[in-house]
Amino acid sequence: MRSERAILKEERARYKEQVTSLKHYLRELKRQCVDCDAAQEHIDPDIIKAEHDIQFYESRIKEFGSRLKTLNDAAASAKKQ
Repeated sequence: MRSERAILKEERARYKEQVTSLKHYLRELKRQCVDCDAAQEHIDPDIIKAEHDIQFYESRIKEFGSRLKTLNDAAASAKKQ
């Protein structure tokens, strides 16, 4: 069975990849909107969803980082005893 630390690191890496992909997608959406003069009402929902997804993933990344720090601090404290 994998440790909680390993799972958190894996999830954090996966979420970071998601954020990177979403930011590229968002940039491309905005570029297409300008370049193609696409109808704003068709693109806005996609832009809003991508922005919300980025916020979600970034908040989870922070939570994973905090939890990893807690685990590392606990492990360091246990070694000292």
